[in-house]
Amino acid sequence: MIYGQIIENDSLQVKDLSKSDFIKVINESHFAFFNQENDGNENFYGGAGTYSLNGDDYVETLTFTAVNEIRNHEFPFKIKIKGDTLIQFGIEEIKDVGIRREIIEKYIKIKK
Repeated sequence: MIYGQIIENDSLQVKDLSKSDFIKVINESHFAFFNQENDGNENFYGGAGTYSLNGDDYVETLTFTAVNEIRNHEFPFKIKIKGDTLIQFGIEEIKDVGIRREIIEKYIKIKK
C-alpha cells in the first residue's frame, strides 16, 4: 500500500505508512492483507478471503479475520488500474455494528 484514507462521519484519516508495512496479495480467486508496524509486534492485523471481479466491480468476502462481527461479510468496491497501481475505493458498511466509512487505497504491484 502506498496510500490509504478513511472518511468516517466528518473525519478524514490518512494512514501513516512511514511506521508500518501494509501488503495485499491477490491471486485468481483469493486475497489476503497484512499490516505490521515497523518497530515491534503490536498492532499486527490481517485478513483473507475470496473475491469476485466483474468489470471494475470488486467484492471481497472476508472469511479469515480475528473480528467476528465482520467475518463472512461482503465488501463491495470499485477498482481502477493505472500502470502498476491498483486503486480500490468504496464504502465499508456493516449496519449491525454501526460501521460506515469511505475508503480509498492505492497499491503498487511488486516486481518479480
